[in-house]
Amino acid sequence: LLELLGSGSFGDVYKCAKDSQIFAMKRVRLNSEAELKFALEEVNILDKVQHENVVKLVEVFSLTKRARNNLKPTK
Repeated sequence: LLELLGSGSFGDVYKCAKDSQIFAMKRVRLNSEAELKFALEEVNILDKVQHENVVKLVEVFSLTKRARNNLKPTK
């Protein structure tokens, strides 16, 4: 993680780097089954959409609570 780009009601967006590529990572906080369902629907839609005005979905992953607590920007 390079830096926090912004925050919203569902989570934070970070600027990240991996293998010399810069990308954005959306870190989502899910507090209920309904929010999980909504997030999975968003992932499924983003996975299918290919448009110049929509960010390309590269990867989806889940972290344990312990790992989430240690996730901080390097800057």
